[in-house]
Amino acid sequence: MEMRKYSAALEELERAMACNSRDATVYRLYSGCLLQMRRPRDAMPAVRRALELDPEDPDNFHSLALISQDLNRYQEAEAAFIQAIQRAPYWAHYHSNYARLLCVRGDYERAIEEAREAVRLDPGMAHAFEMLSWAEMQLGHWESARVHCLEGLRLEPESAHGHNNLGVWHMAHGDAEGAHREFAEALRILPGMKVAQDNAIRSLQARHPLFALAWKFSAALLHLPSRWREFALLCCMLVAWVAGELTSWLIGGSAGELIGSAVTLVLVLVLLFLLRGQRLFVWLMRKGIV
Repeated sequence: MEMRKYSAALEELERAMACNSRDATVYRLYSGCLLQMRRPRDAMPAVRRALELDPEDPDNFHSLALISQDLNRYQEAEAAFIQAIQRAPYWAHYHSNYARLLCVRGDYERAIEEAREAVRLDPGMAHAFEMLSWAEMQLGHWESARVHCLEGLRLEPESAHGHNNLGVWHMAHGDAEGAHREFAEALRILPGMKVAQDNAIRSLQARHPLFALAWKFSAALLHLPSRWREFALLCCMLVAWVAGELTSWLIGGSAGELIGSAVTLVLVLVLLFLLRGQRLFVWLMRKGIV
């Protein structure tokens, strides 16, 4: 649905560009649609054209910064953010997005400054509180980070990043149950959120040592060369079959055969779970099974 919406917008903007090729705003909006469609390389020529047509518009520099960041061109992104903020220091989202870039670059002190400025300019901006709490956690400012994280979630309860931040706070304070709850909520809101998936795995490992061992086994198996991996899989299948047969022999009779088959099936399913890794795990989390 979202992609169809942006595709329709692109068609409208292309018609607008054909009618007036000197309108910088149309080129900027066009680049923004492409960025939302995860096409930053295609967006770059359009935003550069917008800057050629109107080199003083701060929104053009802000768009350039976002696209550059998505392409991992961090120096270019920072220069563009600075240009945008110099021209319009009163826009809170400029400061908030700049804080996000500074977090990516590990400059947490400056990220806190920019996020605080965003909060001062717009106390109702949840994203600014998310950036502020994340940067504060990286520097060990745990109490203020929790306060700002909760404020961000109060403003935007359906923020996946806000719930992920709160989960990280719980993990840092030894509350694996609370962390797991927040990561699961983040994945409910945004199932493809990679950082929440990774954090959810860590929280489950902290809650269940047996799962931690199983996950390490899975990782080791997947890092084996292909031929050794196939051999290891055959060995695992053999162990599952032997366990089932042994169970049948110990119990005896038709009940023993049934239970033995169930043991084999369970062990095979466990093996499949280990092989499927995070995709299956995330699905189970979204269903509330783990």
